[in-house]
Amino acid sequence: MVWSRSVPISLGEGQSGTVAALPAWALFMKEAHKKLGIPDEDFVMPEGVIEIEIDADTKLLPNSSTKKREKEIFFKNNRPTN
Repeated sequence: MVWSRSVPISLGEGQSGTVAALPAWALFMKEAHKKLGIPDEDFVMPEGVIEIEIDADTKLLPNSSTKKREKEIFFKNNRPTN
């Protein structure tokens, strides 16, 4: 069982929706797909959407002072610039 509420409260130290809720949701969806006979499919990036590497702290394009990088998804016409 997964409980959720509309009033914002802390999930606890170091917790977020992706840490606390996503594993339960992923398991639920995996079992639902298995029970319904839905095959696994690779995700196809929609046209006009790109994945680029950005600076994890500034959320801008990386530069020589970038310490940590991460990938993020953007619309082509709404990507970060420096």
